[in-house]
Amino acid sequence: MHFEDVLTRFPGAKRSGEGWQARCPAHDDRTPSLTISRGHDGRTLLKCHAGCRVEDIVARVDLTMRDLFVDAATPSMTTPEIVQTYPYTAEDGTLLYESVRYVPKAFRQRRPNGRNGWIWKLDDPTATPPVTTPRVLLGLPELIDVTDIFIVEGEKDVRALQKLGLSATTNAGGAGQWRDDYAQQLSRTGALRVNIIPDNDEPGQTHAATVARSCHTAGIEARIVRLPDLRPKGDVSDYLDAGHTRDDLAALVTATVALSQADIDALGHVLPPAASETFTLTSIGDLLHEPEEEVNWLVEGLIPAKSVVVLAAKPKVGKSTAARSMALSVARGDTWLGRACAQGPVWYLAFEGRRQDIKMHFQQMDARDEDAISIFAGQAPRAVVREVQQLAECERPALIIIDTMQRFLRAKSTDDYAEMTTLLDTVIGIVKRSGATIMLLHHNGKAARATLDNVLGSTAIAGSADTVLLLSRTERYRTISTVQRTGPDLPETVLVLDAQTGHVCLGASPSDVDRDLVGRAILVALGKTDHPLTEAEIESLVEARTKVQRRALRELLCREHVSRTGQGRKGDPYRYEVTNACSHVPPLRVGT
Repeated sequence: MHFEDVLTRFPGAKRSGEGWQARCPAHDDRTPSLTISRGHDGRTLLKCHAGCRVEDIVARVDLTMRDLFVDAATPSMTTPEIVQTYPYTAEDGTLLYESVRYVPKAFRQRRPNGRNGWIWKLDDPTATPPVTTPRVLLGLPELIDVTDIFIVEGEKDVRALQKLGLSATTNAGGAGQWRDDYAQQLSRTGALRVNIIPDNDEPGQTHAATVARSCHTAGIEARIVRLPDLRPKGDVSDYLDAGHTRDDLAALVTATVALSQADIDALGHVLPPAASETFTLTSIGDLLHEPEEEVNWLVEGLIPAKSVVVLAAKPKVGKSTAARSMALSVARGDTWLGRACAQGPVWYLAFEGRRQDIKMHFQQMDARDEDAISIFAGQAPRAVVREVQQLAECERPALIIIDTMQRFLRAKSTDDYAEMTTLLDTVIGIVKRSGATIMLLHHNGKAARATLDNVLGSTAIAGSADTVLLLSRTERYRTISTVQRTGPDLPETVLVLDAQTGHVCLGASPSDVDRDLVGRAILVALGKTDHPLTEAEIESLVEARTKVQRRALRELLCREHVSRTGQGRKGDPYRYEVTNACSHVPPLRVGT
């Protein structure tokens, strides 16, 4: 079912932020405590802040868990529309998966489920046996016995070249998603030469260099063909749409010299196109008409792919625990902090902490042999930055977690703006060349609450990051908040560690937790007396701010955990006592 259809099962639901708020049908809900929101893939997400199970909620409104997921065959005017599908097949023509293009512009991959339907995840390590879909080049059967092949960044560009009678291919996902196995596939089909046409941007140049090195290693002659007069981010389709012909393209290929071994060796230092190396100005008109950049998320709405992230907290607050929880979520394509994660290989580089502690935490989280996580645990080698850069460009992980930043970069002083800017430019360079997201674990200063200004050292640290995650700890709980370059910031929210699974999840707001804590203290105080207590008497027994106490009392009344008598006037104040229905102190509603 679609989100709108599920929403009709909750009469009285009201819009709240990016979701909806309604009364939970699984318990006697006097104040709306059910959040209804739409997931990144269209599914309906339900969360009862009183702790009711999703299975119980859907049963009360005559739905099933399956109804929370979108049937791809059901049309909806409010969901993105599929406008093109590109089949990826094995050499024998067997369909392995499809790349699906939507309007508004977005791409997803799906594989056949064997029952005329689709599964919207190519790999499933939790299945028995685990499912791993082989990745292939587009149009692989048509490339057999073709000696001269064009490699471009997108399926649309492949179709444009095929209309000219040229053999062309690409990999799903575009720039940054090339695998060395693709070059081996070309070698098996009999390819002798590849003409690589990059898009006119820095990721395109880096992608072209990666493809060229990979094909050269496989024994295939490689050329990088640069198209003249392209707009920023332009591609071969734009080149042809501008009136250029097959003969024009052939002339460019002929004029391009095949890359030598020396050229291949130098590709590790590839730079953006020449036009980007000079100082140029863009008119406001051109700027306003540039296409919107598509955001690809590593963690939906929180951490963009190919970005720099700083996770900052004081020592012993839980940075490493949160980072390792995220590592496993990304490796499996699961959710982290309730947000969907793109699946990909993860490196966890631990330059401090005990190797045994790392092992025990991953064991607690039920990590398995097949999880795509690689770990370094120990003192950072002298040339660690260069070694990470070189290996990341070859293996192209989705996420690199560096614990901690200072032990990796070895700054003489993290307070030195110029030094930190230079060192962090190196990190940004690794991100651009490898396509990985890099998360740097770093320390906060001495302030009690984590704020952006409290990140230890120069402002260059936070200024170089696309996302800053701030952890803090009080006597009662830990919290997390974000400052993001892309997307809305996450407000300060309680961070809950599941003592059984070792994972972290988002809880309630600090104010709600404070209210619940005070509410529990009030119930305890009332339970120790044999007569109702006035608000003044409760205040003398429970240490808390008056505002929080009043919120707690209102919540206890709404949930019928306490009853109230009196008129609330002088001479007849309100008096409170525990109701018969509340025979025990209710659980603290901190987690989700």
